[in-house]
Amino acid sequence: MKAAFDPPLAASALRTRAMRLLDLADPHQVIEWANAALIEDPTNDSLVALAILDAEDGQEVDSALDAVLAEMGIAPLYPNEAAMILAKKTAEDIIANKVTPHDGARFIWVKLARRVPEVEEALRVFIGLASEWEEDPIHREQYDSDIVRASRSLVRTM
Repeated sequence: MKAAFDPPLAASALRTRAMRLLDLADPHQVIEWANAALIEDPTNDSLVALAILDAEDGQEVDSALDAVLAEMGIAPLYPNEAAMILAKKTAEDIIANKVTPHDGARFIWVKLARRVPEVEEALRVFIGLASEWEEDPIHREQYDSDIVRASRSLVRTM
């Protein structure tokens, strides 16, 4: 076992597992991630094992991804943890202007809160703001600002 892992690589692995757990990524995308990750850590045996798998066997891909995470000292995820990891990443992307506020809030609403009801309360502000944005075109600029503010709050609290 390696002594330390690159934190961005570990965070990327965790997000990839979260996407897979919530059925937001298919096994092919996981294999693509593993191959890209090998550029950062070409001697990681568990990454190599994942990268060479047949993407048609989703269970095998998931098991290999779990092995990568275990080697990094990362425990298996529960759906509510996966949803919050992805909500935080989406909030970071909103703040960094990598995604529009509405698109980010809508992703949080539709792809996370609807899939994982346990996180709905924690993400309710995004649900409300995305809904209001869609129903009230005149005030969209204000809703965008509110979504960015909610994103900052979410990132600070996680």
